[in-house]
Amino acid sequence: MKIVMPGRDGKQVRVRFRPKEEIISTINVIRNKLKDSLKVKSRMQSLR
Repeated sequence: MKIVMPGRDGKQVRVRFRPKEEIISTINVIRNKLKDSLKVKSRMQSLR
């Protein structure tokens, strides 16, 4: 899907959206990495 909107200088800016499945997959990867990071951080704090 493409969306065309006006830019700051009056020129048109084209915005492309990825397929829904790709966005969901990306969100899942980010969420998993965040969970892993929080687990590591909590382990480090418990060792202190």
